[in-house]
Amino acid sequence: MTRLDAEFATDRAMFHAIFTCHLDGRLAGIGAITDEPAPAPVPMWRMRRFHVHRDYRRRNVAKAIANALLQEAAGKVATVTVHAGNAGAVRFWEAMGFTGVDGQAWSHQAHLPKLGPAASS
Repeated sequence: MTRLDAEFATDRAMFHAIFTCHLDGRLAGIGAITDEPAPAPVPMWRMRRFHVHRDYRRRNVAKAIANALLQEAAGKVATVTVHAGNAGAVRFWEAMGFTGVDGQAWSHQAHLPKLGPAASS
């Protein structure tokens, strides 16, 4: 949270979105999405500063935040990246549909479906 707070204080524009989840009147989790900071062949966004308080893990908090961030990215970029820092994060991101990649600054990526025009009735 300290890094997110410092980044937000110095450069709010770097964030496309920050989502939080509150349960029982407390902040249960938070996650943000920015441009992929590493060089990439096409524009990509990265989910970062993703944290769920230990008391709220295994309660779909991370899934809700990740889905909200993916919806924010849909139609804006074709790929979203993450850096899974531990085995639990690897399992989570892979369960969310991300695939592992080698040789990149990110550990996993998800390709988003292209959004077409809304169907008219």
